[in-house]
Amino acid sequence: MYHPANPVIQRARDPSFTQYKDYATSPNGSFFAILAKNSVNTFTLSVFGSSTILRADSVIKVNDLYPDVTPRPLLFTDQADVKWSPDSKHVAIGFSKGQLIVVDWRNSQGICNVFEDIIPDCHLHGPSGFDFDPRSKHCVMTVAASDMTLYRVNTEDKKILACCNDLGSFVDCFKYSYDSNYIVAALFSRKIKVLDTEDLSALFEIDLTVLCPDFEDISQKLGSVAPNMTCLSLTSTGEQAAIACWDRKIRVVQLLKVLDLQCLCKFAILSVVTPSNVNKLPIPHLIKDYLYSFPYNP
Repeated sequence: MYHPANPVIQRARDPSFTQYKDYATSPNGSFFAILAKNSVNTFTLSVFGSSTILRADSVIKVNDLYPDVTPRPLLFTDQADVKWSPDSKHVAIGFSKGQLIVVDWRNSQGICNVFEDIIPDCHLHGPSGFDFDPRSKHCVMTVAASDMTLYRVNTEDKKILACCNDLGSFVDCFKYSYDSNYIVAALFSRKIKVLDTEDLSALFEIDLTVLCPDFEDISQKLGSVAPNMTCLSLTSTGEQAAIACWDRKIRVVQLLKVLDLQCLCKFAILSVVTPSNVNKLPIPHLIKDYLYSFPYNP
């Protein structure tokens, strides 16, 4: 580990860790969490202080808290994603087997097994398909489930707060905006949907098959069930989204930072009228020019 205040590289060898699965730094910058699959085929979550890696502040055997959360028997077949709550008190872990758990790392306590305690009829669509709501301390998160639905849940009260079940496709990945006003979701159907963070209602959508005609469906091109879009990131202003796609291209999409009534009307029209047909609408040319403008390009 390298620390800029004291430029010394620290090394620590732990023979019990055989496969490291994921790493995440806490939002306050004081801790980092490592998930590993150890030699006895169980998952272990270790949390270290940022000043040293010689001794873990907390070591949690996931199987002790959640007996059903176990690795696959074959080597290198498990994927996992570790994410911290905004207040750095809880750690959530998503697994490729479709499980999602939340733990209190300081007290070594299990908080919630989301798809047993809250959404029992489905599972996590992908190991990265979840995130904490930046506006909450540690109890509210959004989850992409296998039933093509996005859920907003409270992990302490174990309740569903809102859901969006009209996506029409699986959620490959999603991201909260930095001001927490909306969620940007990348769908397997190669569409980008922008949702309200409170009730998950759709604000507008962008069809990448229109913007990027060269973006082919991985299921048709390779016969694979892998996601079309593997990662999504937003700029600090929330005006652009960068999407990593299966064809090894990163596509940057222009978004709107502020959604006023005029913008909402524009996207309502474009949700039912393709850009190529805008010129046929019986409306003034100035309005047509506005509809043609960003993020669509005729």
